[in-house]
This record gives sequence, C-alpha cells and structure tokens, in this order.
Amino acid sequence: MTSHVHVVLVLPRLIYLVILILLFSLLNLWKWFPRETASAPSGGAKSTLWSFNLHMGFMILAWTVFATEGVLAYATWERSSFICGQPTRHSRVKVIHASLNFICAVMTAMGLLAIFQNHAVKEIPPLCSAHSWLGIITASLTFIAALAGTVFFLLAKKLGISKDVRARVAPWHRLVGLLAYFLGLATCSLGIQEKQGFITCASGAYCLSKTLLTILVILVYALGACVAYVLSKEDRVTAGQLEREIDIFEDASEGLLP
Repeated sequence: MTSHVHVVLVLPRLIYLVILILLFSLLNLWKWFPRETASAPSGGAKSTLWSFNLHMGFMILAWTVFATEGVLAYATWERSSFICGQPTRHSRVKVIHASLNFICAVMTAMGLLAIFQNHAVKEIPPLCSAHSWLGIITASLTFIAALAGTVFFLLAKKLGISKDVRARVAPWHRLVGLLAYFLGLATCSLGIQEKQGFITCASGAYCLSKTLLTILVILVYALGACVAYVLSKEDRVTAGQLEREIDIFEDASEGLLP
C-alpha cells in the first residue's frame, strides 16, 4: 500500500470522530434521552416511550463508527493496523471484523426497536417515508450478511461446509456487506435530513441544531467517499486467494472459535 493511501486511512477515523462530537453536541442540546410519556392521539392511556434520540444515536454510532471500522479492518488491517501500524494476522482480522459488525447489527436492531415503539405510542404510521423503507432494506442486508458470515466462515468446519463453497460465497458476502454499509450511510443522511425538517427555529430559517445537522450530513457522505477510495486501492481478490484466506483462517483460528 502506498504512502498516500496510509494518509487516507487516517481520514475516515478523523471524520467519524468529528461526527461523534457533533452527535453528542446535538444530544446535549436536545437534553440527551429524556424519559417521555405520551398518550395516543385517539385518547388512549399514557405510555412511556423510547426517545427518538435513542434511534438517532444508535444508528449513527452503528454505521459511522462500528460498520466503518469493520469494513476498514477487513480491507486494510492485514497490511497496516489502525492500532499499531503493523500488519495484523488474518485470523485476528476476521474475528475483529465479525465483532465490529455484530455490534453494528445489535445497535441497528435496538435503533429499529426504539423508533417502532416511539411511533406505535404516537400512532404514527410505520414505513411512511423513503428513509424508513431504506432503513428496513439496510437492516435486512446487514442481518443476511451477518448470518452468512457466521454460517459459512465462523462455523463452517462444524457444519461441514467445503472450501469450494466458502470460496464461492465469499464474494457475495462482501458484496452484500458493502451494499449494506453504503446504503446505511445514505439512510443515515436521509434520516438526519428528515429530523432537520421537524426542527423549528425561533430565530427564522437558521439555528444551531439545523446547522449542525447539515454539517453532519456532509460528513457522513465524506466518510463514505473516503472508505470508497480506500477500497478502490485494494487489490482484487481472486478465487485462489480466497481459498488461501480460508485455509489460513482455519489453521490459525483453532482454539479461538467454539
């Protein structure tokens, strides 16, 4: 990997660090995660509901941090580790990649639970916007990629799945995972824009919350562009390389996996 790519590897981490600072600033402006109670518009009894801020917090953390680092870990850590700059063993990269994406999947599920519960109490129709539909598609792709990775790679030996099958599945697993990742960033940006439309500024068209949300959207797209650039510089992986990766992972992970 050339030196300029090493420099670019730092940019996604700087961008999602700034995204986290902006997210925490916004949540502080919106009083973090207030314990809300609401009665249904039809006059039903009051119920405690999950704050909308939980949905936004979970989703932005899941996709800008954990999913991003999961993609970058798999693509680059064998050549240059984010932590120490030295190459990381393939077997360890696999486990780190799986762990980061597992956290992303769990946070995505929690984010969906928060928003569906919030909307149910307020009697807001589910799946009423492009953001919500893309969110369901993104979550579905995420869970499919996670299930495929677990079955065909982490538990492959126990399930008796051959190397040939795994070598054929690997490109599809990567494709679905990358589709989920970039669609996840796009869905986050749509959700941020949707939230921006609900904010009323006392001073007119501009206020701090709206401005920070605009910057947040720009940063999310910049993050995706940096990751896409890093991936574009990676060598194409042949079927033979995939088989060798599988062999290395199996040999090195003996005793690491159940």
